[in-house]
Amino acid sequence: MKFTEAIRRSPIYCILRLKCPHCHTGEFFYKNPYNLKHLGDLHAKCLLCHQSNHPEPGFYQGALYVSYGFGVGLFMGMFLFLNVLSLTIFHMSMEVILIAMIVLMILLSPYTYALSKITWAKMNITFKGLK
Repeated sequence: MKFTEAIRRSPIYCILRLKCPHCHTGEFFYKNPYNLKHLGDLHAKCLLCHQSNHPEPGFYQGALYVSYGFGVGLFMGMFLFLNVLSLTIFHMSMEVILIAMIVLMILLSPYTYALSKITWAKMNITFKGLK
């Protein structure tokens, strides 16, 4: 197996590149996550392997829990990073840190929403590759 094929088989590759959880090749979403007009829109089936991206009604409600976990992890990571930065270099007040965190959370929310959907799908749809 080639190195690039091993990377393509990785679940991390599928999630970070927003690829089909079944074949890791086809596109999962119609547009990029920052196209707010089509936020969260995904193909009904993969264009390459024809795996359904909507296995059952309400399937992506579980992605809410994944999104919550990503949000808490991101918030805590930013808080620790900005606090360390504040103590060592910039000497920011707590208000500035909180405003920076809110702005960063708003800017990153479309991508974390897309990541939570693809992560939930990858947790429930197994990799088979292209036939």
